[in-house]
Amino acid sequence: MNTALVLMPAILLAACAKETDTNAETPEPDAPPSQAPNHKNIGPAEAKKLLDGEKPPVVLDIRTQFEVNAGRIDGSTHIDYYGKNFKEEVAKLDRDKPLIVHCRSGGRSTESLALFLELGFQNVYHLDGGILAWEKAGLALVKPAP
Repeated sequence: MNTALVLMPAILLAACAKETDTNAETPEPDAPPSQAPNHKNIGPAEAKKLLDGEKPPVVLDIRTQFEVNAGRIDGSTHIDYYGKNFKEEVAKLDRDKPLIVHCRSGGRSTESLALFLELGFQNVYHLDGGILAWEKAGLALVKPAP
């Protein structure tokens, strides 16, 4: 079989795939992003430093009640990520105050970041690794009152 006949469809497909819209606008290299991020990922040491500062942020624990019962960061506010009123409860928080959000390992809190952006929170810190990273760093947890 002729090699040129075998390669021709692949060449034509590649050429079509590379076509670009010459009328599409290209953003300026120094143009600001269309939507600035509203959060910063931090580790346990940086979170602890913020909490020990003059104006500590609100700590939002979004784990389940069962998880919180095993221990929490002292003074944290609890809103269950899986709760039916999660969005409504988060919306009640002060959007102008800095906030550290965490879960057990970082998955739910990462997913929640879009909600904080949607609700207009301006200064959100995401605790990378969640409460597991906090514990691994040797930082204290308190048991909630019964």
